[in-house]
Amino acid sequence: MTNDLNRLRDAYAALDSGPGGTRYRVVREPSQGHGDGPGAPRPVVAGFDPDRPAPAALSLAADQAAAQQAPLHVLVASSLPVWTHHLAMAPCPPAAFSDEPAAQQARDAVAQIREDHPGTDVTVYGTSRSLPRALLRQTGAASIVVTDRDPDRPRQATRLSGTAACPVFTVPTAPAAPSGAPVLIVGIDGPGDAAEFAMLQAQRRRVPVLSCDLNPAAGGFTDAVALAADRHPTVDVHDLQQTDLAAVPAGLAVLRRPARRRDAAWPLLTGLLRQAPYPVVTVPAA
Repeated sequence: MTNDLNRLRDAYAALDSGPGGTRYRVVREPSQGHGDGPGAPRPVVAGFDPDRPAPAALSLAADQAAAQQAPLHVLVASSLPVWTHHLAMAPCPPAAFSDEPAAQQARDAVAQIREDHPGTDVTVYGTSRSLPRALLRQTGAASIVVTDRDPDRPRQATRLSGTAACPVFTVPTAPAAPSGAPVLIVGIDGPGDAAEFAMLQAQRRRVPVLSCDLNPAAGGFTDAVALAADRHPTVDVHDLQQTDLAAVPAGLAVLRRPARRRDAAWPLLTGLLRQAPYPVVTVPAA
């Protein structure tokens, strides 16, 4: 019994001590409360799959957390389920058995994030759920969720982006955006909060906004973008008359999250997630 308990203690110590003081927790997912206390910023939540590392998604998540001065929570897919050890009253970390390589990959990735963003509080959690399901559970407490785009499972990203309660970034494996690429706001009806979100992203990046109204006859889109632009006079806004959105040299595309699958914006979302070479973010309507 003593040897088993020592083994558990060492496993927890190994998980909690990573390069640069990184905390690694595979015991459970983060709670779904709103921050650490009243007034605390909501975290940015990113997914990390050791079988398919996505440094571009983690880097974007860290940039967003730094810009918001918010903590970054990284959810790591665990190959073993979280279970209760027969000699302990607490869940036994999978890294105590065969999941240590995944733990090490996560520590290495987060160590790089901490080096690039020294002021950002980064905590890593494990989940035995699929990453899309685990990330969806966190959208009620997160300010932003960031995930990579799995070309083998496009429906997972579509479901997460189309149902989440917070903005969701989906990031291609190797974004091809040039430096200083503009933010694209696109829609076929009123953009809701997506217009304001696009302006904030462009302001932080110091780039212009490209406004693409795919259904001018519906009305509302161009006026809403103009109102948002008035609140951000330092952001240049240009109208874009182009239907081949995958060919737009954008650094980010922003659109309103479809309210339901029958929403006219749903095909727009699925098309962008399949073809766009840049990150796509969906923003829930107010």
